[in-house]
Amino acid sequence: DWSGIYSDDNAILAHERLSIVDPTSGKQPIISQDGKKIIAVNGEIYNHQILREDFQTSYDFKTQSDCEVIIPLYESRGIDFLNELNGIFAFALYDSSKNTYVSLTIIVKLSSADQVIKKYKDVSKIDGIISL
Repeated sequence: DWSGIYSDDNAILAHERLSIVDPTSGKQPIISQDGKKIIAVNGEIYNHQILREDFQTSYDFKTQSDCEVIIPLYESRGIDFLNELNGIFAFALYDSSKNTYVSLTIIVKLSSADQVIKKYKDVSKIDGIISL
């Protein structure tokens, strides 16, 4: 029920969305406050409301989407934020200041007690197509 595209001279992120969480303002790709980090997500982050509370004073959320919490988590913790997410999802996060896809990640995690199953790839140069 929504199609969104981000593009600049070096990257294009496209997203097709079925609105479940925040159907009115959770359009993607989502762009960070500084405009330098762009994210497209498929899936659901189950613990997004708890994580969001940590950033209420330091990050101005544009949406109520469960996915937007990935941006401030990445900005504050780097790639280590992956261990804090619970859910089933895949995402691509583009850092335009470095001209890199910081991570391509697939995680299946239902609770903090579950083993994290993850695949991620740091890409230093954009040289192909990433599809979720």
